[in-house]
Amino acid sequence: MNRLLYFILTLIFSSYGAYVFAQERSSAVAMIGRVDKAQPGILLRWAPTSSEQWLRAIRYGFRLERYTVLEDGRPMATPHVKLLGASILPRPVGEWESLADQDDHAAVIAEAIYGEDFEIQADGGALAEITAKSSALDQRFSLSLYAADHSFSAAKLAGWAWEDRDISTRDKYLYRVILLNKPEQSSDTASVYMGYQDWSAPPKPVGLAGVYGDHTATLSWNYRLLSSVYHSYVIEKSTDGRSFAALEGPGITDIAATEEGPQELVYYIDSLDNNQQTYYYRIKGITAFGDTGPYSDTIQGMGEPPFTYVPRIRRVAIDAQQQASLVWDSPSVNPHAIDHFRILQAIQDGTPYQEIGRASSADTTFVIPQTGLGNYYKVAVHARNGTVKTSQSYFYQAIDSVPPAAPIGLQGVADTSGRIHLQWTANTEPDLLGYRIYRSQHKGEVPMLLQDSVYTLSAFTDSVSLHTLNSHMYYAVAALDQRYNSSSLSEVVEIKKPDRIPPVSPLILGYDVRDGVVHLSYKASNSSDVSRHKLLRKVVGASQWDTILDYDNKKLPQDTLIDATAAAMTGYLYTIIALDDSHNQSDIIREVAIDVGAVTTKIATGFRSYVDREARTIELEWRKRSDVQTYQLYRGLNDNPPSLWKELPGDTHHIVDDTALENSRYRYGLRIIKKDGSQGKLEWLDVKY
Repeated sequence: MNRLLYFILTLIFSSYGAYVFAQERSSAVAMIGRVDKAQPGILLRWAPTSSEQWLRAIRYGFRLERYTVLEDGRPMATPHVKLLGASILPRPVGEWESLADQDDHAAVIAEAIYGEDFEIQADGGALAEITAKSSALDQRFSLSLYAADHSFSAAKLAGWAWEDRDISTRDKYLYRVILLNKPEQSSDTASVYMGYQDWSAPPKPVGLAGVYGDHTATLSWNYRLLSSVYHSYVIEKSTDGRSFAALEGPGITDIAATEEGPQELVYYIDSLDNNQQTYYYRIKGITAFGDTGPYSDTIQGMGEPPFTYVPRIRRVAIDAQQQASLVWDSPSVNPHAIDHFRILQAIQDGTPYQEIGRASSADTTFVIPQTGLGNYYKVAVHARNGTVKTSQSYFYQAIDSVPPAAPIGLQGVADTSGRIHLQWTANTEPDLLGYRIYRSQHKGEVPMLLQDSVYTLSAFTDSVSLHTLNSHMYYAVAALDQRYNSSSLSEVVEIKKPDRIPPVSPLILGYDVRDGVVHLSYKASNSSDVSRHKLLRKVVGASQWDTILDYDNKKLPQDTLIDATAAAMTGYLYTIIALDDSHNQSDIIREVAIDVGAVTTKIATGFRSYVDREARTIELEWRKRSDVQTYQLYRGLNDNPPSLWKELPGDTHHIVDDTALENSRYRYGLRIIKKDGSQGKLEWLDVKY
């Protein structure tokens, strides 16, 4: 009995109190089941849920029934009923001796059921307080159920467990356990529905973590997540990460569980022999069937000596840029024991301090904001073991000649009504007074102050005229503190105004029709925001203009536009328009009427070319003719339209182009002007050089 008493004392103190069966208290009996895959069968566990029902169970026992609901995977019209136990009671005390000699849990249950005096006596202290709060019956009930959860064999002897090996792996069963009573009184039941196919591997415990202090390790893990599977846990410890040994005492469980359920985390404090040794921990859960699941991940850590360092602010240092820095004592402990420093500030000592920044464990200085106001400061050190220690307060007031930082993040947008909405990132200086807004109408121009007013918001709306010629507005912002120290200007933001002004109209200056090709000399629009020019044409008398040529402004020919698509013997109206990057279109201020006459026939010239890459020239030649007055030569580079290049005497039949550029494409044209005034049709040559 001395061994049993020692086990009960260890159980109480190691578990921090009596174990409570984790089931709903609204029922007199609770039941769970588990599939045994190694030796096919279904294991059942049940228990009364109060000390009163426990006493009733010992006196009257349980009845266990099995209903076959699915047979070979198919529902049965009438479930087959099998009586597994008519009156399951605790086995006689003589049958407990053999198991109790080997299993302390069996000894606890036997003593709780058959012992004459279970109440534990002690001379004061924690044990006396525990026993004063618990009756002998409550102790028998709670400790016997706790022990049964750790020994399935003992639970069977107590009449609280059953092994059903006569099962089919394809059937499913409803098991019902009935807590018996006097014949004239009603009975209470509990049930589970399961089959062999419901087997699943026990889960791995999660969330194991450790916090290490001076010769201590505080372990914690997620108890609530797997509380329906594991009622307690075994903790194992190692000094090499390979050989583990379980900590002495019964399994660790949640003693603070309520009717709403267990706590999320449970904690265990272990003592460490020294702070220089690395210790390894892992846990495994214990089910109500007395078996264990897989191990958790292994964690490791070392003890840490007491953290005694308290920072002391020594002075405020001013550097060459007039920046003030708090300076505190160097740590008197291992720097690795420090996680970080927090810098705290308050306007008055005794009022709440606010964090204004952090410093690393290696720092002993911190640049404090220049507010121009007197403030109190503290430095708090945060140790890696969770310890926090704070310095005494230190007062500092700077001579405020330092302006705020220039505002950043300035941006704006203009709406169609001419209102420009500005916003920027608010300054964080505690003595900030507000902002001043500056504006200019041209890039590079010195911005002018809009008004003397100080704006307290980090946003501003301005109104501008849409009828002025400048296409953009330029804004900058300066911050002002309570001493009227002004920051430098922010970066200037350029904002495009809504463009309602069409570009200046281009003009057709003159024209020439040669061999059915219309050549138009023109003057382009000189507006700075023009993006395209279009040549428009319509037959005389028509109402709709057709776009003949559409040029991006970067590829616009310099002097002449050529329309080679005009039909012979047709009268046309031509005009030219410009479009800006806001899609505004210039007005049509001049239309030119042109009659395209008959086109002369082609006159064979034998026009050909020769590329001399060594001399870097292109040679052009044609046949000699006696009836030619003049030769007209046209040339175009790459995608640019050809234009008149040379006019040569009639006795010429050869020319060398020594201005050609490598890796370019040239288009040459040759026209004959005869001595009688008639002219031939243009002949074209395409040359790759």
